[in-house]
Amino acid sequence: MFNLPVTVQSGRFTGPGLNVAYPVIADMPDRAVQNRINRMIVTEVNLLIRRQGSPIIRTRK
Repeated sequence: MFNLPVTVQSGRFTGPGLNVAYPVIADMPDRAVQNRINRMIVTEVNLLIRRQGSPIIRTRK
């Protein structure tokens, strides 16, 4: 285990035949940085899923 200065939670992309968990950063002192990191993570996960031929249906935390 690692002690991190932030909380790492999980988010999900779900759809027919699709169930992908990805990290979500929380509790950062600078919310703007936190939001930017989370947008970058979601963008990259979305790209990887689309490269495999599966469209995103919805997200949930």
